[in-house]
Amino acid sequence: GYNLNDKIKDIPFKNNNWNPKNFSNQYEGLISIKRAFSISSNVAAVRLAEKIGRGNIINQAKKLGIISNISNNPSMALGVSSFSLLETVGSFGAICGKGIPVIPYGIEEIKERNNLSLWQRNSPKRKEIITKKVQIKVKKLLRSVIEEGTGKKVSNIPLNILGKTGTSQKNRDAWFIGCAKNHVIGVWVGRDDDKSM
Repeated sequence: GYNLNDKIKDIPFKNNNWNPKNFSNQYEGLISIKRAFSISSNVAAVRLAEKIGRGNIINQAKKLGIISNISNNPSMALGVSSFSLLETVGSFGAICGKGIPVIPYGIEEIKERNNLSLWQRNSPKRKEIITKKVQIKVKKLLRSVIEEGTGKKVSNIPLNILGKTGTSQKNRDAWFIGCAKNHVIGVWVGRDDDKSM
């Protein structure tokens, strides 16, 4: 129900003993949701999640194909739950595609040497979970990340790329999920011992 130009506070706040901060530790005051998204404002994300309701966000993430457990706490808006890269890329399939969930898979068919099919993947019919109106807004948010936000370096590629960047606490991980021309790509950079880069 929110519009991209609706305002949200990008200022520090405290929630009990927890006080989330922006990655850069810089704040812009009252900004649009679009601006908050493009600069990856952590404090604005938490504020918006609390207004929308964490349960609503979790339900939508599940519809998009996230099967991992999602913690229902204020830090959920910052991506503190662990998802695999494959899960995250799959969830963007519906966002960047036609609003229909995409469940990634690796095996289409198993055949014997004589070409007899032993097993074939059954492609279930899935229904639209993101309306066209909402999808247009989300795509504008993802495009703003590339045009003016944290994914600006990708704007040099001559494609209409939509995407989102992300980092984890203590700079352990850096992510980029992007889509263009019916393809979704996920990039993860980090260490396999969970230490800071």
